[in-house]
Amino acid sequence: MKKIILLALMLTLFSCEEKNRNEYTVEKRFHDNDTYEIICKGLPKDSLTGKARIESAKEAALINAQFIAKDIFEEPVDVVKNGTIKKYDINADSVIIYYVITYKDLKKYFKE
Repeated sequence: MKKIILLALMLTLFSCEEKNRNEYTVEKRFHDNDTYEIICKGLPKDSLTGKARIESAKEAALINAQFIAKDIFEEPVDVVKNGTIKKYDINADSVIIYYVITYKDLKKYFKE
């Protein structure tokens, strides 16, 4: 079931334009040469309620953060493998994720 939800969320993101993804970005920043943090928002699927609604927003936030990271780092940085969730802030209508990518000399692979 989780894989189906993840696939549906990924397909939704693929259909979004870059501009739409940037609307969900709260902040992006380097902490040091090896560490980059992305703070972004995920919205829940409208038809869900309760815990499922929160979990769908968390998944959306995570996918948003990973897609943002993928767009700004070159190979060989694997933003999924080298990324970790620092924390989530759960709000009534969204979830904010703090996603941290750690990689040796990460600044060297920064595209922007």
